[in-house]
Amino acid sequence: ENKGDATLCEAYQTLKASSLHFIGNIEGGDLYRGKADVVVTNGMTGNIVLKLAESMGIYASQVAASLKEDPSSAILAKKIYRNFAYTEEGASILLGTRKICLKCHGSAKREGIAEAGEWALRLEEHRFIPSLTEALNKNEDSFSSNEASLATMAH
Repeated sequence: ENKGDATLCEAYQTLKASSLHFIGNIEGGDLYRGKADVVVTNGMTGNIVLKLAESMGIYASQVAASLKEDPSSAILAKKIYRNFAYTEEGASILLGTRKICLKCHGSAKREGIAEAGEWALRLEEHRFIPSLTEALNKNEDSFSSNEASLATMAH
């Protein structure tokens, strides 16, 4: 509740007072445990988390490559790689914009960029930005799942 600068503390209080399923602050280790569906943070902290995740992806890819040499580990290698292949996964959505804005990694491959384009079309077809804006303006959760959890991550 009192972690972070004034902006983060204010965001925490705003989310806590809303009807969203806000679970409070989480720790870094909770990111990969699925504790929250959405994590809100400031730009610098978010960027550090993304860069760390990319580094984990590079390491996981190296582990997967070494496992591929052993035929009995090839399936495991593919699973590891797919979980961390940021160059092949589409993009991340940037919120706080008036239009759909997806950010692809600079190393994204053609397939990842194509996937991001398809995702952008689906988001637009489902009126994601207007729906999100309306829900936040009404201060209520109007999404299809009332179980989606929201958390903040303070540094």
